Amino acid sequence: MNCITCFAKGYSFPETHEIRRLLGVLSSITLKDEVQNFVKSRRGELILLENARTRGQYLSYGLSREDAEICLNTAREVIDLVRKVWGDEWCSG
Repeated sequence: MNCITCFAKGYSFPETHEIRRLLGVLSSITLKDEVQNFVKSRRGELILLENARTRGQYLSYGLSREDAEICLNTAREVIDLVRKVWGDEWCSG
């Protein structure tokens, strides 16, 4: 499902930095079991990724190298999951 199809069906995604919330919305539209299983199996990593964004933007301390690698790998997995849904068409604006 691409962005145009998504909007045509009346779905719009909330503007948020909460990846788990966005994936929850995605699971209500398509690939429900796969997205939900992804979120359940990577809950800790997704929380770390959400917190890393907040730390980097608002706080004076960062991440350890190990946590940064976990965040990077998790972000890549999220991107792969979204590509599975949207293909190579990406939303903009």
